Amino acid sequence: MIELSDKIQELTSEVANQIAAGEVVERPASVVKELVENSLDAGASKIEVDFISGGVRKIKVSDDGQGIAVEDLSLAVKKHTTSKISSAADLESVQTLGFRGEALASIASVARIEILSCRAGSSEAAILVKEAGEEPQVKPAARSQGTTVTVENLFENVPARKKFLATTTTEKKHILKEIQKKILAHPDVHFILSQEGRELLNVPPGELRERVIATLGEETAGHLIETNSIEPDWKGKGRFALTGLISDGEAVHHSRRHQFLFVNSRPVREPVLYRAILQAYKDLVLTNQHPVVVLFLNLPRIELDVNVHPRKEEVRFNDSRTVFKFLYQTVTEALKSHYQDEASTNVEGTVSVGGSLSGGYFEQNEEKGDPDDSFSAQPTQGGLFQKEEEKKEKQARVIGQFRNLFLLVEKDSGLLFLDQHNAHERVLYEQYLERAAGEDSAQYLSVPIRLEVSRVDREILENNRDELAKLGLEIDSFGGGSMIVQAVPGFLGRRSDDRKAVFSIIEEFIETVRQGDVSRPEKEMLAIMACRNAVKRGERLLPREQEELVAGLNGLDFPKLCPHGRPLYYEVKNEEMARWVGRPLSDLDPR
Repeated sequence: MIELSDKIQELTSEVANQIAAGEVVERPASVVKELVENSLDAGASKIEVDFISGGVRKIKVSDDGQGIAVEDLSLAVKKHTTSKISSAADLESVQTLGFRGEALASIASVARIEILSCRAGSSEAAILVKEAGEEPQVKPAARSQGTTVTVENLFENVPARKKFLATTTTEKKHILKEIQKKILAHPDVHFILSQEGRELLNVPPGELRERVIATLGEETAGHLIETNSIEPDWKGKGRFALTGLISDGEAVHHSRRHQFLFVNSRPVREPVLYRAILQAYKDLVLTNQHPVVVLFLNLPRIELDVNVHPRKEEVRFNDSRTVFKFLYQTVTEALKSHYQDEASTNVEGTVSVGGSLSGGYFEQNEEKGDPDDSFSAQPTQGGLFQKEEEKKEKQARVIGQFRNLFLLVEKDSGLLFLDQHNAHERVLYEQYLERAAGEDSAQYLSVPIRLEVSRVDREILENNRDELAKLGLEIDSFGGGSMIVQAVPGFLGRRSDDRKAVFSIIEEFIETVRQGDVSRPEKEMLAIMACRNAVKRGERLLPREQEELVAGLNGLDFPKLCPHGRPLYYEVKNEEMARWVGRPLSDLDPR
């Protein structure tokens, strides 16, 4: 057991530095990060990194930056010494990656460090050598302009820290990840990464897409689209800009490790940004998938605080809601523009439809009676299924229904298995959204509907009248445990007097509030209603209904998923089918 002293005492500089090192130097990759950022702040155009044994035994970083003056070299490894800021006011406008002046001191407290440097314009160079726990030694040396920092035997004097390091392979992966971020963030800098002298990466200056190819691979880069939005004065907050590359929906991973986010050129892990990306891709990727993105957000320095994390991996926004909206809106618009430019949905061409579509799917159908219009899949105007005179392409063709679950759609490129429930749910959801946004978002009832609710539910409804109004619901107290519904959502159409439909919306709203999330009740409710009203597995569809359901996808920006994140389709390409049966691909060419 540790015996506590009765007296408060000042820690030695050695102990204090080792404690600080625990915040700054987590693993070898942390050392690489700090040293490379120093090189970038020094204006280096070429940076070389070499490491041995996952960086534990040795890390060497060389650059051609401004270098350190001989007389300043001994100060470099002292705590809180820096050339990047001089006053507290500078923290509000700091532009460099580093600024605290503690990285080299922290590293030097847990490893042996050598710093060889020559200042720009000087003919003198010097080398500093410092063993952990000892005073630094400086002596003359020879070197051209720039700095070389060598760190050896990391955590040798702190065995408790060393034993918690991962395997050499894992530590190597962390170093690679760190260099990847720097390569993407600084396309004008030449990076070379080596392991024990064997070159792993050699990326000269180039365009961002070239850097993505070098770090993430050509296949991933092929599924990234550009985004470029500059707002001179976004929401009165000054100049906001978002540039970079984002997934077209195909480049995805099961983790966020391929999401590279930079704020004012600083790599960050920021929940607000992650949430905005997730929301923008909600209808495009599965719920357990994360799109690949390389995004650069630039905003006025006064709008963020970079001094909130020991390793500067997080920032704090003055107005996170404004940042969220800007990122979400920009990414969403880029995706919409991309899919509109392609002028096609996942079902290519125009669908040959038997009869007029003006009546909509399952609406006024002569053969099936007159189901209510909430089953309508009537296409919207100006959609991506363009008319034949607007887009001369061979038609995609609905060729049947399989197991009363999938619609089989023949395309030039292959065969599409379209989930009839998921597809119809998505079409209804888009219709409901459009109706809810219209002037007739609420329908007043000629005969109000009476509700019997518990005291708790009554309080929820009374305290959230504004949110209910956004849904088109107007509910008033009626005395006792009763309430009356005066108006219902316009998207219910002719089901406005359907007590069961109205009750289900109110029940879902109450449940959403109980779970503590009323930020997006409208879309959640619409998704639930679309799911309940869509055709189900096992329902047999007439040929005309099959065709109208496919045509109902018209007008959607990128229909890949239902509102709850389930895929709409599975496509079997011609190449795959030809390989199955050993036929030449030409046998499957459209006739």
